[in-house]
Amino acid sequence: MRSQQFLNGINYELQNRAFALIAIVRIANRVQGTQEYIFWSAYEKLERFNTPHYFAYAEKLGLNATPSFLTKAKASMISSTPSFLLDELLKLVYAKTKVYMEDLKQVHALGADADREFLDYMLAQEQVQIELMELAIKKQYRKIPPKIEQFIQHYRDKKLV
Repeated sequence: MRSQQFLNGINYELQNRAFALIAIVRIANRVQGTQEYIFWSAYEKLERFNTPHYFAYAEKLGLNATPSFLTKAKASMISSTPSFLLDELLKLVYAKTKVYMEDLKQVHALGADADREFLDYMLAQEQVQIELMELAIKKQYRKIPPKIEQFIQHYRDKKLV
């Protein structure tokens, strides 16, 4: 039996992933033709790769991974950040993601052994987000595509759920 604290944490993470996908797709579309597009499109690729894994895990737990109205509204608002503020937004998201990673580690620790593959993946994808953000903040865009490709290649054929 999974604890309510664990289920609440997973529900939050499901909405967080949905939020990220919606917001990042919009931002990536807005920055096409810029160097920043390398980062945002890689982040979008990660979130699109995450989606079927998260939906499968939600289904296993009997949870709904569909974004809520609030999630959609927040994503719409954040993704409307003016282009000249996107660097500052990224720095803010980076700081919050590092803190959130600690929360995810607590959720991970509450999980069942039977869920370990997915829960390990959950932490790994969050870690790669942090690494992608660090590269983007340092404007090291050429290092981003190989990092996301390596991550996806590593998990492409793994059964996580």
